[in-house]
Amino acid sequence: MKDLNIEILEPFISYETALLAKEKGFDIETPKVYATTKQLEPYNEMRWILYRDYCFAPTQSLLQAWLRVVHNMNIVPVQVPDSENHIIYLNGREWTMWKGKPWISRICIAGYEQCLELGLQEALKSLK
Repeated sequence: MKDLNIEILEPFISYETALLAKEKGFDIETPKVYATTKQLEPYNEMRWILYRDYCFAPTQSLLQAWLRVVHNMNIVPVQVPDSENHIIYLNGREWTMWKGKPWISRICIAGYEQCLELGLQEALKSLK
């Protein structure tokens, strides 16, 4: 069996999301990191131990699991029936209903991965 490219199967979070995750305490070592170039690079502990300006780049599903386990936040994009759009649910409720705060884009006019990325960013922003 050929080696499969993990980036195709599991999208890594964006640089912006990685920075938010680092600010909120995400520190799980991942095979890739974002450096000051904002490009994904392979992680090598001996190389990166000298630098502070990098952040780990988890896959979307790893960050989603971390938010669920560590912060009790379950983010689930759900496809709107007969549409390619998705609604983001947090802990079983539409995002617009969560903590009584309005959220401008409850329906993502994008695919699953883009909608999940947006949900991950918003969940991270809501952490204190």
